[in-house]
Amino acid sequence: MWERIMREGAGVPAVADALFDVINLNRPPESLASDAVFLAAVNEVTQRPPRPPVDDKDLAPYPPAAIVN
Repeated sequence: MWERIMREGAGVPAVADALFDVINLNRPPESLASDAVFLAAVNEVTQRPPRPPVDDKDLAPYPPAAIVN
């Protein structure tokens, strides 16, 4: 479930900001359990149908050809 929250929650500011703060040690991970805004956003993310996995051939090359040279 954490993988899905990290992958799909990245586009939800309440989830992304909270996880960013935890990863950068600005807040303890335990604080997420009592953060009502974070929990509501996670609940919303987990209630959606899961996104299909991305295949490698569907990804654009990086860096784009326009800036390679």
